[in-house]
Parts: sequence; C-alpha cells; structure tokens
Amino acid sequence: MKKLFIAIFSFLFFATCYLFFNQPAQIVLVKNGKLSICPNKNVQQMVDGFILHPLWKLESLEDQQAKVSISGQVLVEEKKTPIRIVFLIDEKDNKFDLESVILKDEVQLPFVSRGVLLTMCEASKS
Repeated sequence: MKKLFIAIFSFLFFATCYLFFNQPAQIVLVKNGKLSICPNKNVQQMVDGFILHPLWKLESLEDQQAKVSISGQVLVEEKKTPIRIVFLIDEKDNKFDLESVILKDEVQLPFVSRGVLLTMCEASKS
C-alpha cells in the first residue's frame, strides 16, 4: 500500500511540474531543491548568481536513471570558462545528488566540486 501511495504521489508531482512549469519535473526538482552546504538558497538561486547564461537540460540514461545538467560559463581569473554541473536524480524518493562539476572539460575532484558549490552559494543573492 505504501509503495502504491509513493508511486501515485511521484506521478502526480512530476505531472504537475510539467503542466504548470512547462519543464520536466526533474529540472523543477533540482531548481527548487536545496543543498546541505547552502541551506538558505535553492539551486536556481545559486546558479543564477554564478553561472552566465545557464542552460538546464534533462538527460535520460539507458538504465532509466535521469540526470539534470546545468551548463554555462563562469569567470575564472576574469576569463569566461565553460562549466557543467550534473545532478543524479532519484525519482523514487524525489531527491538529487551532485554527480560532477566539470570545468574546462575536466571533471573536478570532490573537494574542488564542493568548493565550487560553496563559492556559488556565497556569490548568489539572498
């Protein structure tokens, strides 16, 4: 019974997001979600305050796992540098986790990725 309730709730959540926001529910989930390292701001606020011309994209994988990626440019030493942040979506529990931060086409180590997210948090407006 509990699994049926979760399945129905998940379906309604994703359908509502798509209908009202005209975006895939997975993107809405990430945009409105908050990270533990930046609990006072949602991800969209962090992105808008740090990434130039962000492009949000839903990527479906072969194993039915979804990813949301945000790509754009950031200023590094006053030069525009490409960045891509990827979140792995857990549709069953309506959660997401950071998969990777990619700067200049190089996947960053976890501590560097965390530093980027902290910088995004600090750079975003309240």
